Amino acid sequence: MRCKLGYNIRQSTAPTSKVVKQPTNRPMKTQPPSRPPTDYRVYRRKTDRNLAWAVVLLLVGGGGALIAFVYGAGAAILGVTCLLAGAGVFGLVWLILTLMERWAEE
Repeated sequence: MRCKLGYNIRQSTAPTSKVVKQPTNRPMKTQPPSRPPTDYRVYRRKTDRNLAWAVVLLLVGGGGALIAFVYGAGAAILGVTCLLAGAGVFGLVWLILTLMERWAEE
């Protein structure tokens, strides 16, 4: 006879006998190694910051290179200046929204 835990239980017919548990050949279930708790807010903030930097670099670097390739170095200098101003506005809006989010969490 088997119990709920999977052990073979052998009982004697004598009234004073004890239940003998015999383990089966199944491997023991072990707990997976414990991991530290995940903080998804910190992960999201890091991801947002990295994406904002990627947008600025793509806007200024890629846009400046494209302007230089099509129109030349003189136009690229003026184009990168304008793109940096646009990136500054983007950074300012991102900073304001980030500060509002942190203020709302408190």
